[in-house]
Amino acid sequence: MTRYVTSQRTWMICWQNARAGLWGLGSLIAIALIVGTPAFGADQNNPAWRAAHQLMGAQLPSGQFAFEHDFLLGGKRPDTEVGLGRMAYITREAAAAYGLSQYFLNDNNPGVARSLAAVLRNLAKHSLPIGKATGQETLESTGILALPFGRYKLHGTLLRLGLLYRPDGNGRLVSYDRSYETAWGGATALSLLTELQFYRVSHDGQFASLRREWLEGLFVLYDGVGGFRSLPESIDENDLSNGEVWLALAYYLRLFPDDRATAAIVARVDDHLMRTYIARPDAFFYSWGMKAAAQRLAATSDARFIRFIAQQTRTYLDGIGRPSDSAENSCADVEGLATAFGVLSATAHPDRDLMRRLRQRIDSEMTKNRSLQIQPGQSRIALGNDTYLYSPTVADYAGAFLAGTHQPYVRIDYTEHCICALLELGEGKH
Repeated sequence: MTRYVTSQRTWMICWQNARAGLWGLGSLIAIALIVGTPAFGADQNNPAWRAAHQLMGAQLPSGQFAFEHDFLLGGKRPDTEVGLGRMAYITREAAAAYGLSQYFLNDNNPGVARSLAAVLRNLAKHSLPIGKATGQETLESTGILALPFGRYKLHGTLLRLGLLYRPDGNGRLVSYDRSYETAWGGATALSLLTELQFYRVSHDGQFASLRREWLEGLFVLYDGVGGFRSLPESIDENDLSNGEVWLALAYYLRLFPDDRATAAIVARVDDHLMRTYIARPDAFFYSWGMKAAAQRLAATSDARFIRFIAQQTRTYLDGIGRPSDSAENSCADVEGLATAFGVLSATAHPDRDLMRRLRQRIDSEMTKNRSLQIQPGQSRIALGNDTYLYSPTVADYAGAFLAGTHQPYVRIDYTEHCICALLELGEGKH
């Protein structure tokens, strides 16, 4: 027997959510009226189009995106913006902007451009100044930050002496609350990527100074050897942040190849990160690393990036990646898998066994992921075991992607990753 779950709380908040839903629907209608006919004949039935326009409809007057909605709770989940969640929050806001800018590359729509300009202005407001401390570059050149022992004492000493950064200068880092403890390098990298893709399509230079400031902010986190500290007050690298920063720098250099100073740093970053992750593959690094390596391949035609992509992908498929029967949204993983497939299939002699495994994994993951997109008019969410959650507010989020097959909530980064995965697979392109 099919069972329906409709909690008392769901009905208590029904009117409240309906009003919020009407506001979101009104925003979507307003955007549609402003934009008019989709550019390049965009297909409104295309999953990437629906997801991108759902994000635009979820944008608040501040430029931020409405972050998440749990259909069981009728709103945000608890503790979303507490502790380390603050860094995740601002990073996912920047990630949503990046996903929308990725879509902009394929649909040069004035409405998308306005949405991106609004979110870039908001990310600028959340940026704080930063610079290299006196003596910091000399310290970094010694390689002391990479020492594997005594790190706790080293960190405390350098922080106390003010040798990790100074709170002024030409750089800027994106932060949740304009505090250095939440100025995660990955958030700035994703913001920079958003601006670069916005500029590439629109040729609008209004954020050129901000672009340079974010770039300089990332250089403050550069440890002088090849990796990036994840936070100004930390001496440690982070796998996820390393991949995001590498991609941002690789993309920047594609657009501005005459920047010799950045090119010299990126060459060292290439060597360090490929050496590091060949020795120690990591699932969090994988997708961003594949996208960065693909950008570097396009810029240099250096075959070592092909070898790196192949090696990392074999390792991913052999076990560091999540199993394909996972119930969770895996669009973030597919981004890297699809990038790898595109690069490796274009080689003169592709590894047929690796390509077969890649294709099977992508197809398996995307069958699940596509089923997680909320459809127009949808009013229920499958919870498993022939049980469903029914709520009239589900339809207000048409186009968004759920967190998983048994996780009845949407969040902007899940939708963003699915937009990028679909585009990497060639869907939604014109």
